[in-house]
Amino acid sequence: MRKHLWVVFLTLCLCQWAWAQSDESSFQEDSLAWKTYIRDGLKAYHQGSYNKAEALFEAAVRHAERYRQDEAALATSLDHLGGVYLAKKKYPEAESMFRRALTIRQRELEEEHPDIAVSLHNLGNVCYARQKYADAELFYQRSLDLTERALGPEDPRVGSILHSMALLAWSHDRYAKAERLFSRALDVYKSALGEEHPSIAAVQTDLGAFYTEQRNYAEAEALFKSSLSTREKYLDPDHPALADTLKKYAELQRKRGKARQARKMELRANRILAQHSRWNRMLY
Repeated sequence: MRKHLWVVFLTLCLCQWAWAQSDESSFQEDSLAWKTYIRDGLKAYHQGSYNKAEALFEAAVRHAERYRQDEAALATSLDHLGGVYLAKKKYPEAESMFRRALTIRQRELEEEHPDIAVSLHNLGNVCYARQKYADAELFYQRSLDLTERALGPEDPRVGSILHSMALLAWSHDRYAKAERLFSRALDVYKSALGEEHPSIAAVQTDLGAFYTEQRNYAEAEALFKSSLSTREKYLDPDHPALADTLKKYAELQRKRGKARQARKMELRANRILAQHSRWNRMLY
């Protein structure tokens, strides 16, 4: 497998359950606590502090289960927790969270609601990680079709699904299809988000690795430079995504005979990953 995927989508809603068992002020206080757990969990996740994010999203799930005034809050909490489990390669736990979220959304939402597509995409990601490729492809296609119908073909969620589909096609040596999907994902993201965004950098890193394998070194170099610049600008200096770009960029440098530059990038990537590991152990 060429890339470990994790996807967390943001669908911020409130929780549901028995008004009869608590008064309104109690529920409002708890919903604020839930929002705090989600906000702080997302911050920790995007910083690469996965153990901290896991604990915060677990707390969000408990709160959503206690005050279920809106089932969407529970589905959102489950999605975020599943995303952390996926990032930590806890695949059975991730799949369980995503399936629970899908069940809730299919029960509570209209059939064509885009949040159902979020759950389908997440399930595709965990199936891909578990090498259940046929299942992953089905989930991705269902997610893409629903998202395009509900939100249009230029929505950023479409870009994310296309990125996942490109990686799946690449893993099956469908090179022409993978390149088309990578390119379309970039086009969608740039149309929706501008020229510089962490989501664009993620696609550029993977497309750069793809072009490295295809020996299209000039295109790969340009993509890695752009991705590295964006990730250095928007991510914490010890975020594992930055290490991902550096390691893939280093592989290109080695293939171009630039062993010294490659070694510098690899050392920097290894320092980031070591720091990230220590930080997680210190927090939890």
